[in-house]
Amino acid sequence: MGLLGYHFLTHMKLLINSRDELRIIELDDTVYLKASNNYTDFHFTDGQIRSYVSCLSVFEQQISERYNGNSPFVRTGRSYLVNISCVAAINLQRQTVRFTTDEVLVLPKKHLKLMKEYILTHTGLLSNRPCSDNNS
Repeated sequence: MGLLGYHFLTHMKLLINSRDELRIIELDDTVYLKASNNYTDFHFTDGQIRSYVSCLSVFEQQISERYNGNSPFVRTGRSYLVNISCVAAINLQRQTVRFTTDEVLVLPKKHLKLMKEYILTHTGLLSNRPCSDNNS
């Protein structure tokens, strides 16, 4: 099998077929998707933003199917689909999520709480716990 075939088997990709082109999207390089009327804006780790004709829910379903239901992409309200692999920090007080690209989004606190809980329960990452006072 050639290198191209191997690359397609080991990396998650999304194919977007339009009238004029076939675009191959590397999902690992996708920070988040943003709904914009009948378009969806893909925000990438290199800072590029590309718009595609289709609503966010269609891409959400395709991505979920691609990951067999174990997608790192989390829906936050009606407007965003966030790749939690690219989340660097969530600040509930400021109502922000900061990505590994240093881009910051302001989101409703309830969506940030859900995202935080999802990260804590689904990623397998360990969080710090308060120290217990063993002297009492």
